[in-house]
Amino acid sequence: ILPKIKAIPAASGLLVRDWSVLNKNLFSALRLEKIAMFVILSFIILVAALNIVTSTTRVVLDKRREISILKAMGAKRGQILGIFLLQGLGIGLSGMLLGVLGGWGICVILNRFQWIHLPDIYYHTTVPVEIRAPQLIVIALIALGITGLCSLYPSWRASQLDPLDGIRY
Repeated sequence: ILPKIKAIPAASGLLVRDWSVLNKNLFSALRLEKIAMFVILSFIILVAALNIVTSTTRVVLDKRREISILKAMGAKRGQILGIFLLQGLGIGLSGMLLGVLGGWGICVILNRFQWIHLPDIYYHTTVPVEIRAPQLIVIALIALGITGLCSLYPSWRASQLDPLDGIRY
């Protein structure tokens, strides 16, 4: 958020204007783009999270009989929860690794070959690409956290399954 600075008349009769005032339209467009990208990426993450929940729930429903047999043989609720939680985290880990490696590869290719050219009015003639390891690590950890949270509910439901119901039906 930039401070609101108005044009200030100078002592010599010149008009002094701040660069943020001169480029007000550009900064408002960048702010709008930032909000739009946040909303779009939030919806993509929401769809991916729901996909993890539904796929893990589907596996729990398909494996009811096996879960009941395990519980009848003495498996504890925590062990059943751990099995399905690990499965959800495995799905998330594979997706996170594919996403990080794919994104990193695209950035390296864009940086090396510089296919996207900008008009001559900009300082750069191509789109600058910079890979920052701390941001990459934070994004990867957030992805794993969301995956863990999304697989928690179906795993809990699997651990609450009654052994007699699974074997009977």
